[in-house]
Amino acid sequence: MKRTVSDDLDFLKRLDAADRDRFFNMTEEEQERVVTENKLARQEERFRMHGAGMSQLCDRLSSESFQG
Repeated sequence: MKRTVSDDLDFLKRLDAADRDRFFNMTEEEQERVVTENKLARQEERFRMHGAGMSQLCDRLSSESFQG
């Protein structure tokens, strides 16, 4: 569990001092939302790197709703 929390807050290392202060001055609910959004963005990036994003393109092509 400790490792998960550490990994979830890893993005704080990349913030400057002002942004880090802003994060710690947020309510607990706002902090949880920021951490969740960061985790989702990281997961999306991993999917993109491994080619998982192609399924959306294939779905659009097969449903003939592809525009572009």
